[in-house]
Amino acid sequence: MNQIDSRLTEEGEKVAAVAAAYYAELEGGFEKPVDIGPAQQQAIVTSKFDQGVNLSVYHYYPFFFIDELPQISVEKVRQVALAGYIYTQHLFRLDALIDRDIGEHDPARCKTFLQAALLHEKSLNILHSLFAPDSPFWHYLDIYHKEFSRAVFLEGAKHVGRISPYPDEERQQIARGKSAMAKVSVAALAILAQDEAKIAPLTTSQDWAAEGLQLYDDVNDWKRDYRKKSYSYPLTRIITEGGFESKMVDGTPPDAKTIGQVLYYSGFAQNLLEHVENCYQEALCSIDGLNCPNWVAYVEQLWGKCRKLKDDLNQIKDRTLSVYQKPAKNCPVPLPSVVEQARHFLESGQTDQGYWGDFHTTAFLSTGWVTGYVGAALGADRTSADVLANARRWLFDNQIPQGGWAYDEHLPIDADSTSWCLIFLSGLEGKTELSQGINALLTHQMAGDGGFRTYAISDPIREFMHLDVSTDFSGWCSSQLCVTAVAVQALLGAGLERDAQEIQSALAYIRKQQESDGYWESYWWDGRVYGTCHAIKALQMAGLDKGDKRRCHKAVQWLLRVQLKNGSWNNGIAGNGRPFHTALAIQALLSIGESKIQEAVAKGINWLLQEQVDDGSWRSYAILRVPHPWTLFPWEEHFLEQNNGTGVIVRDHLRQFTTATVLGALMDYQAVTKGD
Repeated sequence: MNQIDSRLTEEGEKVAAVAAAYYAELEGGFEKPVDIGPAQQQAIVTSKFDQGVNLSVYHYYPFFFIDELPQISVEKVRQVALAGYIYTQHLFRLDALIDRDIGEHDPARCKTFLQAALLHEKSLNILHSLFAPDSPFWHYLDIYHKEFSRAVFLEGAKHVGRISPYPDEERQQIARGKSAMAKVSVAALAILAQDEAKIAPLTTSQDWAAEGLQLYDDVNDWKRDYRKKSYSYPLTRIITEGGFESKMVDGTPPDAKTIGQVLYYSGFAQNLLEHVENCYQEALCSIDGLNCPNWVAYVEQLWGKCRKLKDDLNQIKDRTLSVYQKPAKNCPVPLPSVVEQARHFLESGQTDQGYWGDFHTTAFLSTGWVTGYVGAALGADRTSADVLANARRWLFDNQIPQGGWAYDEHLPIDADSTSWCLIFLSGLEGKTELSQGINALLTHQMAGDGGFRTYAISDPIREFMHLDVSTDFSGWCSSQLCVTAVAVQALLGAGLERDAQEIQSALAYIRKQQESDGYWESYWWDGRVYGTCHAIKALQMAGLDKGDKRRCHKAVQWLLRVQLKNGSWNNGIAGNGRPFHTALAIQALLSIGESKIQEAVAKGINWLLQEQVDDGSWRSYAILRVPHPWTLFPWEEHFLEQNNGTGVIVRDHLRQFTTATVLGALMDYQAVTKGD
C-alpha cells in the first residue's frame, strides 16, 4: 500500500496554525487578530483548543492533487487549503445546529451560529483574494454548493426522524452531495493552473471516494445514527425490509441489539462493505494515468480500513453463528414435540406484514419466494391458520402485475417464486383465483425443450442489476431442471391435468435431464439432492408410467448410496450431513413409498431430531448458488461462499428456508407413520 508523503502533514500543520489563530480570535470575542510567531503557532497547534488544532485530512486536502498540477505555487495551495478547511469548520457547525447536537435553548447555539457565519465569510474572503469576480471558479463553487445543499435538504427532509424509502440513486446523491464542497479545492487548483480539463476526472474520483466513505461510516456508526433517529441507508433497509416498520410507527422500535443482529449476522453489513470497496476501486480507476500518488495512497488507506472492518465482521458472524447453532438435543425427542417447536420457530419468524424473509444476496432478503416456500411447509396440515391467512394476504397484495411473484417485491417476476407461491396458495384457493399466477408461470416455459426458465425475458432483471445489453443472460433465461420440476408440481397442484401439453412437455424435459447414475443436477442449488428430490416428486405427482418408475427407482438407489453412515445426507457430492439435504432426501423417498427404504428414512429422521437447535430451527449452510447470468452449467464451476454478487453460494442466514424444508419432511413422515 502506498504511503502519504510526510510533506503533506507538514503543510497541514502550517495551515492548522493559521486556522487556530483565527479560532483564537473568534473565541476571544471576535477581537482584532494579533501577529504571532512560529513558537506561538506551534503552541496553538498542540493545544486542546477546538477542532481546528487536531491535524486532519482537511488541513492538507488540496495537497493530494498538486503533483498533477505542479505549476501552482505552494503558497497559493496553502491559501486554498486554509479556505477549504475554514469552510469545512463552517459546515461542521451548521451540521451541529441541523442535527440538534446543540439544544434549541443552549446558550452555545447562538455563538455557534455566529461562528459559522464568520467562518463562511473568512473562507470566501480568502477565495476572493485568489480569484477575480469573473473567474470560472465561481461557477464551479455555485455548482458544488447546490449539490451540497440539495443533499443536506434531502437527507434532513426524508431520513432524519422518519422512515422513508431510500433507493440506491438517492443514497448516491446524498453521499456525494454531502462531500461536494471538497471538490471546490480541485476546481480552485485546476483554475489556478489553467488546466480546467483536469476537473472532471479528479472530481469523479472524489465522488466515488465520498460515496464509499459515507457508506462505510453508515455501517460503522449505525448505533449513533439509530440513537439520534438519523435513519441512514443501512438502517432504513433493515427497518423496512426486516419487518420493523410497523413497530417504529406504534412506538415500540426494536432495540439496538436486534438491529445489530440483522446487520451483522445476515451478511448485510459485509455486502455494503463490498460496495464500499467497489467505490474505492472506481475512485482509483477514474484517475488512471494522472499523477496523484498521495490521493491514491489516501484512497488505499480507506480501502484497507474497509477490508479490515469486513474481515472483523465476518469473524464475529462465523464465531457467533457457530456457537448459536450448536445442536441442543442429546437424547431422543418425541417427533410431535420437534414438529411443534419447528412450527413455532417459523410462525414467530413471520413479520407483522405477513411475509417471511431469508437469504441475503445482492438483492437483500427474499420475501415473495421465501414466503411461498415457508407457507407451503406450514400449510401442509392447516394448523397455523392465522399465520397462513396473513401470508396469503401479503402475497396477493404483492403479486406482480404480470400475475406471478418474484424473489422480492422489487424484482421482476420469476418462475420459481411463482411456482412456490402457487404451491402454497393452491391449498387455500380455487383454480379461478390462481389463474393469473398459472398463466404467468406458463410464460416461462421454453417452446423448444419444454423446460421452465427462471426469467422469461432478460431486460427487466438486467435493468434491476444495472447491466448493459452486452451482458449475456442465457444461463438465467434457459431451461433449468430444478425450476422445471417445481413448476410441474405447482401446475398440477393448481389444477392442470396430467395430459395437458404443458405438463407433458415439462415431464419430457425432466426425463432427458437425468444422469446415468440416477441423479439430477440443479442450477440454483448446491449439489445434486435438491434437483433429484423435486424431479422424483414431479414425476410421482404426475403419475408414474413404467419408464418413470424405472427412473425413480434409479434415483432412489442413488440416494441410498450417498446416504452417510449417521443417517444424514450431504449435497450428494462431498461434506458432512446437512439438515436441508437430509430433509429433501427423506421427502423424495417418502413420495415413492417403497417398504425397503423405511430403514434409511428412519435413520434420517432420527438424525434430524438430534440436530434441532434449541430455538426450534436447524443449522443453515451455504445451499443457494447464484451463478453468473451467462452460466449454463454451474455444477462445473467453483462458487465463493459470500453474499454479494454472482458466482457465489449463500446460506439461509435466518434459517427459515432450511427449517421449513425439515418441517415438511417431518410432517410427511408423520403422515406416513401416523406419528408413531
